[in-house]
Amino acid sequence: MVSIKAALLVAITASVYASPLSPDISEGAVDGGNNATLVGPDIGLSCFQDSCPDDNQAFDLLKSTQGVDIFEIRVKDCGHCYKKKVGYARSGCYKFDSCNGKQMICVDPVYNRAHRVKRDTDEKTCYRMQYADLGSCDLGKAPIKRVLWRPEKEVTCDW
Repeated sequence: MVSIKAALLVAITASVYASPLSPDISEGAVDGGNNATLVGPDIGLSCFQDSCPDDNQAFDLLKSTQGVDIFEIRVKDCGHCYKKKVGYARSGCYKFDSCNGKQMICVDPVYNRAHRVKRDTDEKTCYRMQYADLGSCDLGKAPIKRVLWRPEKEVTCDW
């Protein structure tokens, strides 16, 4: 007899192949189109977010949906947190100055990639981004749906 969990995993995996950018993706699934690891809400991250990236990440891209999609790049650097709305578009960049110098972080969630540039030296580090569905939370008005992209690992800069 097939367990409900196994049947659900098969159904969710099928939806991954049908719609690789779907937010209803099971933990550990891989998007065949761009090799991004996609994880579910059980990774220990909360829908309730503040100005700092979670999980000791240096930066991330947070998407909040409450009628419209709003994208914010959040950075933790030199013990401070920085946040910038990159608007309603999916991709965006954030230029900021910190004790580590002038920097720019650009995130492209369509291709699950990002890069960080030290603007003083033009040193560029590229990352493959991990998609995390944080679920919905009620902050007093209508529920807010949240997802984020965070660095998974450094990769070769080929863009």
